[in-house]
Amino acid sequence: MERCLGLGFLLLAAQLAHGGTLRSQIVGGHEARPHSRPYAAALKKNGYFSCGGFLVAPQWVMTAAHCNGDIQVLLGAHDLDAVEDTQQVFGVESYHQHPEYKRHHRMVINDILLLKLDREAKLNKYVQVIPLPQSEDDLPKGTECVIAGWGRIDARYQPSTKLFMTNVTLPGRRKCQQFIPELTDGMVCAGSRTKLCDVSNGDSGSAMVCNGAAHGVVSYGFHVPPSIYTRVAGYLPWIRKVMGSSCHLKPAIHPGELDIKMKHFHQHLLLLLLSCGLAKPGRLRSQIIGGREAKPHSRPYMAALKMSGFGFGCGGFLVAPQWVMTAAHCMEELTVVLGAHELHAIEKSQQVFGVESYHKHPKYNPISISNDILLLKLTSKAILNEYVQVVPLPTSSSDLPGGTVCNLAGWGLIDSYRSPKTLFETNVTIVSRRKCLDVFPYLTDGMICAGSANQLRDSSQGDSGGPMVCNGVVHGVVSFGFDFPPGVYTRIANYLPWIKEVIGADL
Repeated sequence: MERCLGLGFLLLAAQLAHGGTLRSQIVGGHEARPHSRPYAAALKKNGYFSCGGFLVAPQWVMTAAHCNGDIQVLLGAHDLDAVEDTQQVFGVESYHQHPEYKRHHRMVINDILLLKLDREAKLNKYVQVIPLPQSEDDLPKGTECVIAGWGRIDARYQPSTKLFMTNVTLPGRRKCQQFIPELTDGMVCAGSRTKLCDVSNGDSGSAMVCNGAAHGVVSYGFHVPPSIYTRVAGYLPWIRKVMGSSCHLKPAIHPGELDIKMKHFHQHLLLLLLSCGLAKPGRLRSQIIGGREAKPHSRPYMAALKMSGFGFGCGGFLVAPQWVMTAAHCMEELTVVLGAHELHAIEKSQQVFGVESYHKHPKYNPISISNDILLLKLTSKAILNEYVQVVPLPTSSSDLPGGTVCNLAGWGLIDSYRSPKTLFETNVTIVSRRKCLDVFPYLTDGMICAGSANQLRDSSQGDSGGPMVCNGVVHGVVSFGFDFPPGVYTRIANYLPWIKEVIGADL
């Protein structure tokens, strides 16, 4: 392998020195199983395929800066020449090229571009976000990754109308720098173990996916391996700055190598994830899919959080007379309604509050959606009665055993399109940490997974910020999830010291 890579690096450096052209190729790869890479985006210019890309949030696609132009984005595709009902087509609202992008005869530097779509993608099993890396560290030498695209599939410039894929291996930064001294921290090299099955340049702008996260953007390469990729981890601060509070990145799980992973989770992380975008209009919507109407006021701890100008936005729950807990990604200018069953009705049981102060966990990360917990101090104490009550917090930091049945309630979507007028609820079952880690390797001690044994009766996302109540105690805050169970919840037991510190004697 080292001999093959060494020759490749020498030829690559030589061709760069002579102004070689960039080419999109999945040389020697194989056709991907249809829709097994639901994050893949096809970028078209003037009706013709030009570059690849990948969905990192419902309204954001990442690609290479050298692909910039008048772009149309196609998601959910497998065969570009076919009319597929899985496809979603978008215009681009705004282009965000890295400000230090440069292309000259020897190098392409800071080759990364973010496209804000003209609307959010509808996430389903054909269209999903891919998580971004959580760390800025280099991946270890020998890591195997996957490239997928619609570029050339052989050396005769034969294009593919169907999505092809191939595997590549990271040779390590030291090996790269032996042959390309100009390699920057924003670049990473990868090649295959055999010359005949390699991505010479993949689809420019496509994702290099390693361990379930998008670690590279195909940048440039030539007729022999290896190729150069933009190292996504090197641009995380810039990505956060560009996407800002409008990002909906859901890092849930990787739609990865095993189909079961995609069906059960996605969501990156990343996904592609809700995150900070929930505080803005057009956010990913909360869902109690396949649930039933709750008995009126049978969940007296429930809180409805209304966002200024947008109506109902998130759920929450009363943990002390003057304190409501919710998800940090729900943070916005909020009004809190307690004692409600039908949100749009005038109910004597309802109590309405402003928020005196917001207490977001200091380590909340809107990209990874970790530490997704927020405490709201109300402007006055709630009047506790049969309609408004607090729900107990856990007293132990131990994990709940797998198989524990819990309850979710909320005013989110009850199917793909309908919002309920009244409070709905459903049951979910705790998924053991070991099983959850199998499909979601980024699970932290502050997260817990739960899903339904029956996929049609599950909370795809619950009401973001709503409670997961198990054995009469609130153990989780609805954090993120997609169209398939399980969902990911903030594990309250992990935050008991912080909660006690914030609420103090009021708890």
